[in-house]
Amino acid sequence: MRGRVVAWRVTVAAVLGLPVLAGPAQAAPAVVAQASFAQASFARDGVPDPAAVIRNLAALLASRPTPRLETLAVVGEGASAVRAVDGAFLLVYSSGGHPFALDTTTVRGARAHGWWFDPVGGTALDLGTVEKAPAARFFPPDTGGAPRDRILVVDDADAGFPVPGTSTPPRP
Repeated sequence: MRGRVVAWRVTVAAVLGLPVLAGPAQAAPAVVAQASFAQASFARDGVPDPAAVIRNLAALLASRPTPRLETLAVVGEGASAVRAVDGAFLLVYSSGGHPFALDTTTVRGARAHGWWFDPVGGTALDLGTVEKAPAARFFPPDTGGAPRDRILVVDDADAGFPVPGTSTPPRP
């Protein structure tokens, strides 16, 4: 499980071209190394198609603007969060479907809109308006089988972002 959280962080860095495993002068080789590391981590943890997960995560990140990201505190086992510095959205990777709590007041705007994104299938489940609170609790959807990793996407509801992982506009 810890490997998938690290792989999530590395994948975010690789897709955005951030030199996480190397210095700035080595950014291009670092992106390739990070993507390879992430794919190997997902494979080691038994993810059926690690390359598809990387593609789905890339599509998720491409469906949001790419401003600077910062880490965000999250309370829960196997969770890792990043937030757009401008507060437009936040992303929380939850390995193994464990519940967690985080501060959703950091999302700009009066209302927040949530989605559960499945990194294996590349699909998004619309949560509608989500609570803006300093310790909002989230429970990944039950898959009826083995717990699956999920990514919570919380957007500024007025930003008009597409469905996570697509270029499809959300329903009004």
